[in-house]
Order: sequence, then structure tokens, then C-alpha cells
Amino acid sequence: VDSLRNALSEVSPARRRLTAARMLMEADSLRDRYDFPGAVELLERASAYADSTQTDAMEEALALARNGLSMMNYCSSPTVVARQKFALEDFFLMYPMEDKAWRRSPNVLDSGADAISQAVFVPDSTRTVYFSAPDEDGTRNIYFTRKTGDTWSSPQLVNENITSTSDEIYPAVSPDGRTLYFASKGLYGMGGYDLYMSRWNRDTHDWEQPVNMGFPYSSPYDDFLFINSDDGRHSVFASNRDCEKDSVYIYVLEYDAMPLRHAVEEVRDLRMLSSLIPASDNTDIRRRMETGGSGPAPGKDVSAYMQKMTDVRALRDSIYQLNKELDEMRAQLTGLTP
Repeated sequence: VDSLRNALSEVSPARRRLTAARMLMEADSLRDRYDFPGAVELLERASAYADSTQTDAMEEALALARNGLSMMNYCSSPTVVARQKFALEDFFLMYPMEDKAWRRSPNVLDSGADAISQAVFVPDSTRTVYFSAPDEDGTRNIYFTRKTGDTWSSPQLVNENITSTSDEIYPAVSPDGRTLYFASKGLYGMGGYDLYMSRWNRDTHDWEQPVNMGFPYSSPYDDFLFINSDDGRHSVFASNRDCEKDSVYIYVLEYDAMPLRHAVEEVRDLRMLSSLIPASDNTDIRRRMETGGSGPAPGKDVSAYMQKMTDVRALRDSIYQLNKELDEMRAQLTGLTP
């Protein structure tokens, strides 16, 4: 330590700031490649070069890297059914959720959209809506409103457990109503939006402290809009890992009520786990991912799943149109004079 201090004393402040900035950028790059051990080691050295204007950024980056390093001990290995890339602007329309229920921002619940959070899910049959919206400072929080008769209550903040100094988006309640899933930038995580879950406490009648869902659901990138399908067979979420800025992957996994946690020690193995490549995809793709490559292509399961989604969506649209026509015919019949 004394040797390092003596060496630094001979370097100009401008040179130290530049060195710290370069090390910070390299650490961010290591974190993006899931090399949390390397990022922690580099940032601990970089702190000796940082001046007062760089301290906050250095501490935040170090906290994210240490979080990722810690979470390498609590990974799960879900079975990947399919994945497919979609445009960010309307990816949510490809989810297995009720059609005609998305409300794009801005709307009465959400006064404005950001690059990722662009819509609120409000099915006609629902009596409680959870949604994300910016507060007066522009930070997105999670609120809820309940319907009594034909009237919706004033929006209320969910609770302080699920509120941070940064954004929370895309809340979704499990079919049984006992688990709230959402994405946050401000809670314990490793960068970008991470996925979290909170259990409903029947004694306190409130949501408990949220837990980061960990690798491979969360990542150093943006991960959001996690749901479980109504039939209890699949879990679905979106992420911009391995994507261009205007695209996201939708991942379809087999539902696992109690995933087994295990440690992943090698960075290469963690990167491979987090790539979430379906088992049926080309083995060459898997080999490239193991060595740090990217650019996956959809396999047979992806195409089959997406075709099923298209068929289901077409049937839903047909049923919706038929019901609409029936309502119009009923209204006309009601107006006829006997």
C-alpha cells in the first residue's frame, strides 16, 4: 500500500483521473461479460486513482460487481423451451396474455413511456391493476388501483419494500395472486433492470421484501416483464442481453415452482447459463456462446412456439370480433319496437 501511495504521489492528478476513468470503463466491460471477479479486482485497484468527482461512480460500479460476484453462488438452471427476438416497441404483444388488454403510454395510468416501459396491462375482467408510473421527480414507482362497482380507487404506492431511488417497471401478479414479479434498477442487483419477486403475506396483508431472482433470470443487462402462464406450464420474460438497442429476446422456460440453487464458479459457465439457449438449438451456437460469441438463431422449438402463438392470437382476435358483432346485434334487437 505504501509503495502504491508513493507511486501515485508522483503522478499528476489529471493522469490519475484518466487512469481511473479507463479502469472504470474496462470494469464495466468485464461486468457485461459476466466477469464479476475480474471487475471487482480491477475496481478495487482503480479506487486508489479516483478523485472526489469519480468516487460515487466507482463505488456504485464496485457494488454492482460485488453483487454479481455474490449471486454467482445462487444460480438456477431452468429448462429453456424457446426464445425469439422482437422489436422493443411492441414485444409485449407477443406474450401469452389476454389480447386487447394492453394500454400504451401515455394513458390515464401512465403519463409517459420510457425506452423499455411502454404499456400497462389492464384486462377487462380485472378488479385490481398494478402498474408503473413516474412520480413528480420522474422516478418510476409501482402503484395499484382497485375497482369497486364502476369506480377505480385513487392510485396508491404498493409499499416501501418495493420502492427504491431508481425505477421499478412491469409489475405482474401470478395467477394465484400470491407473488408479485417486477423489474427494478434500484434494488440489490448487478446492473440494468433485474427481475424480482415478492410474496404476499397473509398476516400483514402486504407484499414482503422482494428478492432478486438471480442468474439466469437477472443479468448485467435489462431484464423485465416476467410472468407465469395461466396454465402453469411456462415462465416468460424479456431481456436485451445479446441484443441490439431496439430489440429484445423473449425467453420461454418450463415453470419451476422451487428452483434448486447452486454455485457457478467459472465465468464461462455463468455466461453460458445466462445465454438461455434452448437445448434443441444448433450445437455450433452453443459452442460459440461458451467461448464468448453471440448471435443465436432460432431453433425448431422457437419456430413451433411462435407459430402456436400466432394461431392463438388469430383465434383470440376472431373471438373478440365475433363477440363485438354479437353485442352490436343485441343492441339493435333491443332497440326494435315489438
